[in-house]
Amino acid sequence: VEQHLEFPPYEFAVDEGKVLFDKALPDGSRLADCLPDGGLMTAHTYPRIDAARGEVLTLPLLINECRQRAGAPAWDPDRGPLMAVLSFLADTSRGERLAVPLPADEVALALYARGRQLFHAKRGLRNFSCFDCHVTAVGRRLREQPLMPVLGALTHYPVYGLRWGAMGSLHARLAGCFEQVGAAALEPQSPEYRALEYFLGVMGDGLPFIAPGLHR
Repeated sequence: VEQHLEFPPYEFAVDEGKVLFDKALPDGSRLADCLPDGGLMTAHTYPRIDAARGEVLTLPLLINECRQRAGAPAWDPDRGPLMAVLSFLADTSRGERLAVPLPADEVALALYARGRQLFHAKRGLRNFSCFDCHVTAVGRRLREQPLMPVLGALTHYPVYGLRWGAMGSLHARLAGCFEQVGAAALEPQSPEYRALEYFLGVMGDGLPFIAPGLHR
């Protein structure tokens, strides 16, 4: 544990991510040229609502859209290079406060309601909801792991997962939760996961942003 505190296992990803962030894309542009506000010191402001598109926008989604517009293939949304870039961008926001304010228009309200519904919906063979495990059962143990409160979850991701042995995304963790209760996982960056992420973001608005993190 002391080694993890002195040498966080996500440091390699931060360093790799900086290199990838600055690397030229096939059309000669860089991610900073494409991402809103240049990408740096913005990770704590996601997810965001795009009223024109009628959807929740996440930083991983925008990064892959930037790459594809520049003629590069999309990265795996849960592992590898994308997690490195997210780690670097998150590190530039460390110490800020999560800034996902209350819904301000009808589009945001509808997406917030969708995320809230997903958070409270029972699912899978065990008929559990996110609320059941991460609100009412906080502190109890499941498979020898304590159930953690969901408040502030967004402030930690991406994380180095000890069980993964690599950096991973919030959506990979959501998929793991779905599977643990006997439900089919959704696709990473699906509209449903993004709506759920937005709901969690609003719930955690104003909390210290401490990503990237470590998950045991």
